[in-house]
Amino acid sequence: MTEQVAAVAQPAATPVVAPVTPAAQPVVTPAAATAQPVVAQPVVAVEQPAKVVSTSEREALNGFIEEAGLGIQDTISQVTKDGTVSPAILKALVDKHGERVAALLASQMETLATVSKAEAAKRDQTIYSLVENEFKGVTEQSGKDSWNELAT
Repeated sequence: MTEQVAAVAQPAATPVVAPVTPAAQPVVTPAAATAQPVVAQPVVAVEQPAKVVSTSEREALNGFIEEAGLGIQDTISQVTKDGTVSPAILKALVDKHGERVAALLASQMETLATVSKAEAAKRDQTIYSLVENEFKGVTEQSGKDSWNELAT
């Protein structure tokens, strides 16, 4: 009987096979069950990059100005100086191109003037910074004051 017990206690040699598990399946839930409440975020002001006016836009604008019988340089100088289109320029544009086109042209000229002023201010500040760095320790003047003194 001992032999039979020993035979029963030792199982026959069978290959070991890993248990089969089903592949992980993604769980799909309804959107309503997983929706998160919307929380209002604070509004953050983002500085817009400066608009760049292309050469073709400038040339097209020049064409409209000439067609209205206006001098290009005089018109651009006046708009750049004042920042707005004068009533006389606007009237000439309206007479030639109509109110809607004249309004678009005036807006474009004012944008061009703003961009030009910003570019000039940036260029001037670069020069003032260079002058100030070169005269550091020699004078206490700002770069702008030193530049103006050198220019006169």
